Amino acid sequence: MPNVEIIASAQERTSVESYNGDIETAILETIARRPCMLDDLHRFLGIHVNEINKYLGTLESNNKIETVNLERGVFYELKHK
Repeated sequence: MPNVEIIASAQERTSVESYNGDIETAILETIARRPCMLDDLHRFLGIHVNEINKYLGTLESNNKIETVNLERGVFYELKHK
């Protein structure tokens, strides 16, 4: 294809300078105590939901957590307890 520009794949989130391992650890430790919804994590950790979602996405893609759909909403829990 002559008029195609090849673009590199996106940088993995954990290699981005702003990625904070302490936040990841805090989320994992909180979820280890009991499954939590996004709003629970927001209230417990005092971090904006958009920021928490970034970490949840990374943790889920790395098979550290999983989502469980219950009547009250979507809960996050450790994948391997």
